[in-house]
Amino acid sequence: MTWCCGGEESSDEEQEEDEGVAEVTVHVYDVSHSTKVEHANDILYRLGTGIFHAAVEVYGLEWSYGKSKGSGVFSCAPRSCKAHHFRESVPMGKTRCTLEDVQSILREMRKEWRGPDYELLKRNCTHFSDDFCRRLGLGRLPRWIRNLAAAGVTVKGGVIYLKSVSSAPGVAAVAKAGSIDSAVIALLEKGRARREASRGEDIESPFHASDLARGVVQLGQDVRHVDHDGRVHVRDVVAGMKAVVYRRATSNSALQLPSV
Repeated sequence: MTWCCGGEESSDEEQEEDEGVAEVTVHVYDVSHSTKVEHANDILYRLGTGIFHAAVEVYGLEWSYGKSKGSGVFSCAPRSCKAHHFRESVPMGKTRCTLEDVQSILREMRKEWRGPDYELLKRNCTHFSDDFCRRLGLGRLPRWIRNLAAAGVTVKGGVIYLKSVSSAPGVAAVAKAGSIDSAVIALLEKGRARREASRGEDIESPFHASDLARGVVQLGQDVRHVDHDGRVHVRDVVAGMKAVVYRRATSNSALQLPSV
């Protein structure tokens, strides 16, 4: 496995003398171009999580990973992924990898990160970007970018798992700083249940990127005690958003969903 080490430990003078030094930037996108997902991320971002697409820019190209028939690794011009809505850029520092080093790393990663292996919560673009940055000799992605993905591993591993939100009105339970993603997963579960009911899909189908927005809508309807036969009113969205409250009752942050 090809790695470049010591990217952040070199002195400024050493880096200036190293012809292979290159800036590395992680570009963060809201998944899809849905305004509902974008608005949901505006709130979840403040809570240290969200549903994001991530990509790594180095030597003038942006690299990421997605579902496909062959290798899932792909590139595009920086900040221009057509499938998602650009949110912000996060500087990761400088790598001492030369362009040739980077190309070698990517050749290996194309073999390891196959498109058919993609999973929305367990093996996605944020995992790829985190791995790529470490191979470039840099630190891990900020936790807020990979937070929801980490929660997915917990859910799949059975540590935090809600079989059905409808059977657990305690979605309203508070999730404190260390386990905040359990509340986000609760919204995803609620949204998935809504999608499955409206489309007649199998129970516990894979998560969709839009399930978070559906979960917010369903939460709003639960809070308002209304049912529009599958239709969505603006008041439902507003009520759902208001139901997600960020508080600092103590030194710890908490995401609290009200009882329904």
